Formats: sequence, structure tokens, C-alpha cells
Amino acid sequence: MSLPRYACVTAIALLAVVSVPMLGDPHHPVDAYPDTVGNSDAAPYVTRYAANRAELARLSRAGGPRAALYARWVAQRRQVLAFDPRGDGRIVEVLGDLAHADRVVVYVPGNAKRLDNFDAGTVARPRTAPDPVARALRAGARSPARTAVIAWLGYDAPENIDVVAARSVRAAAGARSLTRLLRVLPAGARVSLVCHSYGTVVCGRVASDRRVANVVALASPGMDIRSAHAVRAMVWAGRASDDLIRLTPHVRVAGLGHGPDPMSPSFGAFHVDTSGAHGHEDYFTAGGRSLRRITAITTGGGATPKTSPGRARSGTHAS
Repeated sequence: MSLPRYACVTAIALLAVVSVPMLGDPHHPVDAYPDTVGNSDAAPYVTRYAANRAELARLSRAGGPRAALYARWVAQRRQVLAFDPRGDGRIVEVLGDLAHADRVVVYVPGNAKRLDNFDAGTVARPRTAPDPVARALRAGARSPARTAVIAWLGYDAPENIDVVAARSVRAAAGARSLTRLLRVLPAGARVSLVCHSYGTVVCGRVASDRRVANVVALASPGMDIRSAHAVRAMVWAGRASDDLIRLTPHVRVAGLGHGPDPMSPSFGAFHVDTSGAHGHEDYFTAGGRSLRRITAITTGGGATPKTSPGRARSGTHAS
């Protein structure tokens, strides 16, 4: 973003903050520039929620294939921290009181996730859809009132298991976007990333960020890092015994592949008990051992191991 553009966005965001009582006025920045204010890191969380709700309402009135979806999100008063309807779409949804959270859990999904299937599934059986997985994670939190969970679809995930998914271009772009989110999380909160499939590649690239305490990598094709010892965060890995992603070649050649298997002993990650989970999308089922273990790791409950892996001060990407 250029300096003039940044200055303009910041000015609009600040104007929105100081004039909140005027919401509903078409000249108010939240109503006049909802897409700008809703995605501005300079604006408080509540202002961004209001702006994105206004943008969703505008789009629902405009019609189109997602009009009913947007109208439902407005009616449910979703706390949307960032939103972009273009293409497959991007959305960052917050569950809980982010401003006062002691623990923040960010769910990073993998392949084929987009606005249209953001809500697919239920809390009891969320599969890997971002919104219900985030709700399942918060429902299992030790202290839900002090825990905020973020359903983060802040990148353009690969659509299929193909050459695009074998490369790291979209993961690198996603990591830049995820780093931007980390910068606006409340200071002092313990941040954990729960990542699935290609989302683990995104998470591997931010695992040395000083704000990240835990990275839980589920069904990973590789994390673009050589080992858990190479990053700051504590790395946990889990995979169902019949998850076909286990057949992924764990190499990186000519820009294809994502490096070592996080489940291998030499990688050095702590293992998440996924017994009872089946296939590629059964890690978050309510009452399952996998979900209980994930929530214990990320929100408390005695999951911290007695010993921790050696960790360098900065991450080392596989090359």
C-alpha cells in the first residue's frame, strides 16, 4: 500500500472512530466507505464489525448468488473483522470478545474453502468448514468467556489437489495476510493457530512470529519448514490413520512439495491424539478425542508437555 493510500485509509478509519454516534448517517465513514473501514487495521474491532455488517447489508440488497448468505450473516450479527466478496471471497470472523480475550485461537482452513462453504456443516459435525469449526473450538474452550476464536479465511486457498496445491505461492500470500491479523490481536493474549491441510503450509510460514505460542497442524502435506525445532512456536501435529494425505510425497523439488512430514519423529512435533477420527475432515467432531485434545492445547487444560522441543529464534523454510 502506498503512503498516500495508507494515509487516506487511516484518516477514514480515525474519522469513523470519533463519529460513531452518527452511525446510520449516509455521510458517516462506516456507511459511506464500509469496505475501507471494515478492512482497516487502524479501526477498533467494533467499528470494523459495524462497517462490514453495513457492507454485507448493502450487498444483500444488491442481489446476486450470495445475497441470501449475506442477509443471513447480517441477521445473525456476525462479528466480521475483514471481508472481500471478490472471486471466491475472503472473510475473517470473530467469536467472542476479542478485545478482552486472554487466549485467541485462529482456525486456518485448507483447500477448497470459500465464502460459499464458509458455513458448511454443523457444530456437532463441522467437518472443516471455518465457521462451525471455530464454534466447536470455542465450545470446547476451558474458559469460553476469556477465549476468542477466529475463523480465518483470509487467503485464496487452492481449489483442488493439483499443482497449485503442491506449490507455496498461495501459502506465502496467505502468510502475509495472517501476519497482518496477528499484528492487530490484543497484546498479551496467548495466540494459537489450528490449521488443516494446506492451511498448515500457511501456518508453518508464520510459526516464528513472536505472537504465536502454539501451532496445531492437522492432516498436513508439509509445513514448508525443515522441523519443529526451527521455529519459535510449539508445534503439534495430528493425522487420522486413514487420511489419504499420508500418501503425499514429503519432498520439495523445483518448487513442488512442502517438505518433511510433520508426523515423522525426526520432524520433532508433539503428536495430537486423533484416534477415532476418520478420513481427511473428521478432526473437529463434537465429543471426539481429537477436538478435546486440540482445545486443551489451545485454551488450557494441562496439555503442555513436560519437555519442549528445541526452537531457534527464527524459522527456516524448506528449500
